[in-house]
Amino acid sequence: MSSSCLLAGRNEVVIEEREQGIQEIHNQIGEINKIFKDLAVLILVLTLTTLELKLLKEDLSSHKPQTHTKIKTHLCVWNVFIDRKSINEYVT
Repeated sequence: MSSSCLLAGRNEVVIEEREQGIQEIHNQIGEINKIFKDLAVLILVLTLTTLELKLLKEDLSSHKPQTHTKIKTHLCVWNVFIDRKSINEYVT
C-alpha cells in the first residue's frame, strides 16, 4: 500500500471525527437553547407572580373588602395557567 493511500485513509478518519464532533456540538447548542427558553419562561412566571403578590399585599394592607375575592381569582388563574400549559408551549 502506498503512502498516498495511507494518507487518504487517515484524512477520511479525521474528516469523520470532525463531522461527529460538529454534530455533537450542534446537539449541545440545541439543548442549551431549550434550557434558555425554559429559563426565560420561568423568569416571566416568577416576575408575574411577584407582581401579583405585591398587588395582593397592597390590597391586604388597605383592607379592601374585595381582596379575598381577588386572591381566589388570582389563584384560579394561576392554577389554569399551570394546568393547561407546559413551559415548552410558551416558547414556541
